[in-house]
Amino acid sequence: MMRTGLSLKWVWCISHLTKAATKTAFGIVAQRNASKNVEVTDLISRIVKTVYAIRSNESIGSLFAELCTQLQLGGASQLLAFKEHRCMGLTRVIRRILQTWEALKLWFEERRAKAIRARKNPPQDFPLIDGKTTLNQLLALLDPITTLNIRAQGECGNQVEILLSLYRIRLTVLDETAGVKDRLRSALKPPVFHRVHELTSIVKEARHLLAVAFQKNFFSRYTDRIIMRETAYIPEAQMCLQPVFKNPDKGLSKLVRSCSAARH
Repeated sequence: MMRTGLSLKWVWCISHLTKAATKTAFGIVAQRNASKNVEVTDLISRIVKTVYAIRSNESIGSLFAELCTQLQLGGASQLLAFKEHRCMGLTRVIRRILQTWEALKLWFEERRAKAIRARKNPPQDFPLIDGKTTLNQLLALLDPITTLNIRAQGECGNQVEILLSLYRIRLTVLDETAGVKDRLRSALKPPVFHRVHELTSIVKEARHLLAVAFQKNFFSRYTDRIIMRETAYIPEAQMCLQPVFKNPDKGLSKLVRSCSAARH
């Protein structure tokens, strides 16, 4: 109605685009049967169970913080809760779990040992014990998109910076033929990449859904002739005014070729 009745040319706000694409690709939904990526939905459910198990345990709940201190995990001593309505917070939640991985394993081992000593049925093992690789690779997808989301909301960001960030994500994270940079590794160390054949099936599906969402809602402005006729290329025009980017062959042309190749 807003588009046809009022004849307004609506376009996606970048921060809302990143949130919508992330929720779809990572299966962040209220009902499991509505998920586009059930495996990630189930993984997030296991993340929630892990956090709840530690936060709700009154008898050995403080043990986790003590383990983090003993293992010198860089000041991290508690897990972060995931809230569905703040889907971009999943990045921080996953990062914290990976940072405290060794403490998590020891905590669940001690909880099990304590139940056995008390001659009780042992509780569930660490729900994420087999998911470290997948979590690390999902973080590699999420972190750049979260950075873009934050930049798009900030008062200091300008359209050219946001546009260039989108281009960088399209040529790296959303390029399903390229590896993805490990985002847990310290910036002071040489970068490490997860090669395409090393990605788990869950990560590949999430990456594909991200690429489809961004292509449909933004990058189709470069490949779909119908959308081209309705699009105002103001950010692109602003970019071409920048001395560094005034030559389209250095940025825009490479991106258009990449988008076009992905369609075939």
